[in-house]
Amino acid sequence: MSAQTVRIHTLLSVVVGPDKRGIYVGFEAIEDNCQKGGVIGITWNSDSSTEHGGTANMPEHPFEYLAIAAAKYGIDEVQVRHRQQEILDNLTADDITELARIYQEIEHRGDSLALSKWILDRRDDSLARERRQALMLLFLFRGLAERGIAPFSSKTVQLQEEVVPLDWTKLPPELRYLVEPAEKYGKYQFPEEVDAFINTMTSSQLDELLEIDRRSLTDETKIEDFLNSYRMTDHKEAELIYFLFHLIATIKDYGLGSAKDLSPE
Repeated sequence: MSAQTVRIHTLLSVVVGPDKRGIYVGFEAIEDNCQKGGVIGITWNSDSSTEHGGTANMPEHPFEYLAIAAAKYGIDEVQVRHRQQEILDNLTADDITELARIYQEIEHRGDSLALSKWILDRRDDSLARERRQALMLLFLFRGLAERGIAPFSSKTVQLQEEVVPLDWTKLPPELRYLVEPAEKYGKYQFPEEVDAFINTMTSSQLDELLEIDRRSLTDETKIEDFLNSYRMTDHKEAELIYFLFHLIATIKDYGLGSAKDLSPE
């Protein structure tokens, strides 16, 4: 592992709180525990002062009809590249039927957007575990959709985010060179998206990303300070920069250090 790769991995790691309500599986953790499995970066607010005093104090799940399936299938491993594929491979016909029933119920109720908003709105974190399970369930639906399995292939039930105008004034002027590549490459976040991009990446794209990597060496502290100041769950700009460097780290893990490492275009 190169010194630069260590730098990127450290940049992307986040400490998990002891109560496990602030779960974030950073790239460094995946590197250590899952043999470079890759990860979808989602942070969860662990700052809530609400204490779990038992189920009597827990608020009602707003999507109770999917809670059991989400608890059963919405496990953390769904977000790890190779584990998701293993989970999909091992689903039985009964599992697919059960998941399809929930998918179609969400679709019938028109709950995809409302469910997405609930998952992403963590102002009240008293149902953090349930939100995460629902998110993992949507990731599993996505994996099934990518395999062309009906009804998931309709992609009508998926995580939906409201479009928020980007405000790059949050980024220090000396880091503004990251804006264009972040907007261009920070959209590749899911493992299959990252792999698909790398498999079709041109030599000019690789050169551009490696140049960003080299240039950022002198700015690593400022980049880290920016990501620490602006949570990626609340600031799209931080999310795009985070995944820009996630993509670069993955490219380097694949051993692509220059354009000559690519297959002929």
